[in-house]
Amino acid sequence: MLSQKFKETFSTTDTIIIAFSAGPDSVFLAEQLIQNGYKNIILAHFNHHMKVRQGENNTDEKFVQNYAEKNNITFEIGHWEKPENSENKARNARYLFLENMRKKYQKIHNSHTAIIVTGHHKNDVAETVLLQFFRSGGIKSLSGITEFDSNRNLFRPILHLFKSEILQFLHTKKILYCTDSSNSESIFTRNFMRNEIIPLLETRFPNIQEHLSVQAHQFKILENEIEIQANNFLENTTFFISDYLLLMNEVQADILRKILYKKAFSRLFFQTFLAFLHKTTKDNISGKKLETKYQIFTIRKGVLFIEEK
Repeated sequence: MLSQKFKETFSTTDTIIIAFSAGPDSVFLAEQLIQNGYKNIILAHFNHHMKVRQGENNTDEKFVQNYAEKNNITFEIGHWEKPENSENKARNARYLFLENMRKKYQKIHNSHTAIIVTGHHKNDVAETVLLQFFRSGGIKSLSGITEFDSNRNLFRPILHLFKSEILQFLHTKKILYCTDSSNSESIFTRNFMRNEIIPLLETRFPNIQEHLSVQAHQFKILENEIEIQANNFLENTTFFISDYLLLMNEVQADILRKILYKKAFSRLFFQTFLAFLHKTTKDNISGKKLETKYQIFTIRKGVLFIEEK
């Protein structure tokens, strides 16, 4: 049940770091990798030491150890030394641990390829699309979760499956896993979306998760086209304002993201930037400047010049 792209991209001798929570998704992923003959598997379990899971953290660690020993797999346990009640900070700490494990075992195995894999599935895609929609995300964010994230050396081999398919496999095979009680706590935004909003929507739109997954794919195609157009524009060393203003809004935004120093992009600054270009073009003003903390944008005869402070 691993994606065909994953099996074609990674050989059974490559180093595979599983983000192993001990929950059903990561256990299912480990089972699939084992069944497909992957030999250099590392179970990387990160203990967040979250207060909402007091008493479960040690249980999870014991399960990881037993599962690893039963399947003759190497395992690593990481700890969040200063836990906070923040989903983003917890995620960042976890991915830092995973990347450190990837580098460690790539060196140990003398492996040309080492990849992190996670148990994200179609339900996660649907949740992400809805979350980004409510947060007023752009087209890029509405493409959901990508199968391959080259920036983080991360692959999601079971993104094509629904949670129900994962659970059915585990129950049929009588494979044990741990249950995270904090997943039922709707104080976390993603849990609120999963436990309350999506079930409510499904009462009226039963296939909404499938439809959201399809829409995410369509947005991904559009995102790729935006990327191509933005790169084509930037290949020209001269920034002609008239050409820029003819582009689709999202292409304009992507170009600005790429030229801004230290990822300073925001939707508010984007609107300020567009207003600056429109006004100077309409009034035929030359020499007008717009400054950020790190850069100075200057217009001269219909061309934008960018310099660092």
